[in-house]
Amino acid sequence: MYLENIFFLKFQSVITSLFLAAFFGLTLIGDRKPIILEFAQRQGRIAEDDISVDTLFYFRFLTMLWVGYFLFKAIVYTLVGLQLSLEERILFRTIFGNITFYGLLFGTIFGAQPIWNGLRYLKLLPSSKLESFTT
Repeated sequence: MYLENIFFLKFQSVITSLFLAAFFGLTLIGDRKPIILEFAQRQGRIAEDDISVDTLFYFRFLTMLWVGYFLFKAIVYTLVGLQLSLEERILFRTIFGNITFYGLLFGTIFGAQPIWNGLRYLKLLPSSKLESFTT
């Protein structure tokens, strides 16, 4: 009963999600390298020389997707924190958090080509916009 009323235990996952959204989001300000691009480079998936305007846009898009994910989780966890008991919150966070995190991680890694193709098809890549002006 005592633990049930501790603010941090109720909203720890909200605070964590907001922190991660801010951490990822701050890499989108100005000329900073998006955090997802940093991860890809550290894994050897992309070299510094291979970064084009389109590639940078793609990794900024993925980073924005992750920021949105963490903000969505913060909203869900706020609602859960207000509605469920401590035991129910822990169970919910374990199931929901893992499924959504690994789902987005899997989608980001293995869906890279379809996401890239979708951005190209929708003419959202910077080079697509330049082609529209030159033709």
